[in-house]
Amino acid sequence: MKIFLLCFLLVTTTYSGTTTAHLNTFETDYCTMFVEGTKKDPELWKDCCVIHDLRYWFGGSEKDQDMADERLRSCVENRAGSFIANLMYRAVRMGHYSPVKFKYQWSWGWITPRQKTSLNSEEKELVISELKKVNLPKDMPKDTIDEFIKLNFPDVIGER
Repeated sequence: MKIFLLCFLLVTTTYSGTTTAHLNTFETDYCTMFVEGTKKDPELWKDCCVIHDLRYWFGGSEKDQDMADERLRSCVENRAGSFIANLMYRAVRMGHYSPVKFKYQWSWGWITPRQKTSLNSEEKELVISELKKVNLPKDMPKDTIDEFIKLNFPDVIGER
């Protein structure tokens, strides 16, 4: 009976429905398997890729992923024109279906894998907290993280 109670306590405390999610430290490889710029300006759209990597780090729903990919395309298009932007966009989209998976796939930052669903309020707060600790490349503007948070979490920022 004692063993049964001990097992019961372990199971109920372990699976009580509340989970404490954790994120791996953010990393970027910039434009995965793609150039970061032109010969003339080798880092022309590198920061577009960093922002895209940030969004892939914590993920969210499939709609969020589509939006992140569209934002990447738009950012690169503003820097280099539609040809490069569309080429990169198509490469990213094809990568979603590749049997070869890289570390930096959608929602890679979560220690415990998560489904392609919207983040709950607890996850959003954790992501915002972790985003404020991210060390971006030194050549990116200091307000990049604040702007990223406003863009990706307008509902949370409005509540504060």
